[in-house]
Amino acid sequence: MNHVSGLVRSTSGAPIEAADVLFYGVTRKTDANGCFHFGGVLAASGFQIEVRKAGFKPYSEARNFNLYDLEVVLETSDSPVRSRATWRVLGREEAKEFAGCKR
Repeated sequence: MNHVSGLVRSTSGAPIEAADVLFYGVTRKTDANGCFHFGGVLAASGFQIEVRKAGFKPYSEARNFNLYDLEVVLETSDSPVRSRATWRVLGREEAKEFAGCKR
């Protein structure tokens, strides 16, 4: 079982709507609150996640499967700093709550 949910925001803290989040061959858009969620059963040990939005530097990272929640901060295209994310491992019950992007 895997769970990857999160929030995509700008450096000012504003949520980024309609960012593309690519996970294991599936692309979803963030909602009006900058939230996304992927879950289910996959026969693999790891994955790559990418977050992209026009006008911002993309974020990409590979991880082993687990129950994760992450906050992605996208830097503007002209920033000298790279986009980044903070990852947190969730317990099974907590992951159920984060499926709706609990914030």
